[in-house]
Amino acid sequence: MAKVIDIPDDVLRAFNAFAATHPVTDTTPKPKYLIVRMTDDFLSCAIDSIATLGSTYTDMVSQLSPTHCRWIIYSLDVDDDIQVPERTLCFMAWSPDDAPVKQKMLYSASKGFFRRGLPGGIDMFLVQAASPDEIALNVVVERVIEKQSPQQ
Repeated sequence: MAKVIDIPDDVLRAFNAFAATHPVTDTTPKPKYLIVRMTDDFLSCAIDSIATLGSTYTDMVSQLSPTHCRWIIYSLDVDDDIQVPERTLCFMAWSPDDAPVKQKMLYSASKGFFRRGLPGGIDMFLVQAASPDEIALNVVVERVIEKQSPQQ
């Protein structure tokens, strides 16, 4: 059963910035990625990091701990020097092997509720990863392209 968590307004506002097709304002560019963590009591979530379009996939991966779970929303664009036909929002569930079992279970149980709690019903490509190999850019891009390709 899904664990219900509170999604604070600042997390919702940050997500809405991703949903926008243009920069949020002239002074606030659209984010490249958003890293979200559960609070210590596991009842709510909080922003761990927000990065603008100048940030890279490598920057995002370097912020992930080998011992702490995180949820990441990443805007996979052609500016990543990859062959995706269109902008794809990825929801990444980072649950490293060395994270505490309780933490991994709570993140896993809450993941669906968190995704459904985000506004707009935006379709995001799900990536679940427990190791750096599973979250490598080439692996994620391969999965996205495979899903976007017409079925034969």
